[in-house]
Amino acid sequence: KSKIATLVLRASTNSVLNDLERAVDDGVHAVQMACKDGRLVYGGGCAEIECAVQLEQFADLHPGLEQYAIRAFAKSLECVARVLAENAGWEALQVLADLRAAHVTGKVDM
Repeated sequence: KSKIATLVLRASTNSVLNDLERAVDDGVHAVQMACKDGRLVYGGGCAEIECAVQLEQFADLHPGLEQYAIRAFAKSLECVARVLAENAGWEALQVLADLRAAHVTGKVDM
């Protein structure tokens, strides 16, 4: 099998065509780098949810006003996953609940 592929792009203007070409080039290079270096960070708000869960546990160790500040920051991190879910057309509250449940139970590398 050949490892070479041809992709034909069409657009209404040269400017749009150049943007499409750059987007394809960026995507191909991202896949190349992911194949060369197997280290990946999960997207879709997973890293932010894990940080929020860890911060919630950290907040339990700090009494007083510090605890409220830490919890507020943890809650602000959840906005990333919520906005991504809303923009994708998903039920944001369900996605947040599922993500949080997975991270609390330790399923952080599915």
